[in-house]
Amino acid sequence: MIKRKNLYRLLLLICCGLLTLHAMAQKSLPKPITDSIFNTRHLCSTDAILQKLRLDKDFKAREDRMNDQIARFARPAANDTLIIPVVIHIINSDPLSIEDSTISNGIKDLNDAFSKSGNYAASLGADTKIRFCIAKKDPDGGNTTGITRTTAYFGNDLNMDNEDDKLKNLIQWDPSRYLNIWLIRNINTEGYANYNCGKWVRIGVGGYATLPPNNGPLDGVVITGFSILLAHETGHYLGLYHTFEGFCNNFD
Repeated sequence: MIKRKNLYRLLLLICCGLLTLHAMAQKSLPKPITDSIFNTRHLCSTDAILQKLRLDKDFKAREDRMNDQIARFARPAANDTLIIPVVIHIINSDPLSIEDSTISNGIKDLNDAFSKSGNYAASLGADTKIRFCIAKKDPDGGNTTGITRTTAYFGNDLNMDNEDDKLKNLIQWDPSRYLNIWLIRNINTEGYANYNCGKWVRIGVGGYATLPPNNGPLDGVVITGFSILLAHETGHYLGLYHTFEGFCNNFD
């Protein structure tokens, strides 16, 4: 197993392969494999999480050191592939309603996004040489499908500001050995609201992720569906900022 601390050092070399994910998400979204509020206009809330983390001077110092390491890192081999084991935690009032095949298809789509293949073959990105596999061994060494199911109402209408830790503390595998993905139904958080000419424009949140350097008990990705949404949030999990980070827009 490759620990998280070894992953972010590769990111500078894969960024150009992932930058198109945000642009694609802003244009037209492939239909998610599961019903998701990302079907309509919804935002990623990772920026809000990052702003809060940066209030901690220790986190900001670690983030700066990480980015310096990325800038100076030289990848030893051009054709090496990094494989990240994934565990999907299905959390809602009826977790058995989502079949194993749905999860498998979602991970396949994620691999297509990171390998510039399938629905993403015509994108402007590149093969990142990063792949994701459903875990075959649980933290105790037993056989597993890499899928857990938990009946809980946190997954039906999550308040990410107050219930993120409660959701993740329901079940989580060692974040230094697995990418934890919590699949829920809905996030009850407003990402954007504007009132103009007698009309409200409200945009909710479809998913969010923790960014490195962060290997704590809340580390991972929360999503309400697959497709572009999961690819986008997994990019954040690996340390990729939005293309408009610091108000520096990238229109390519």
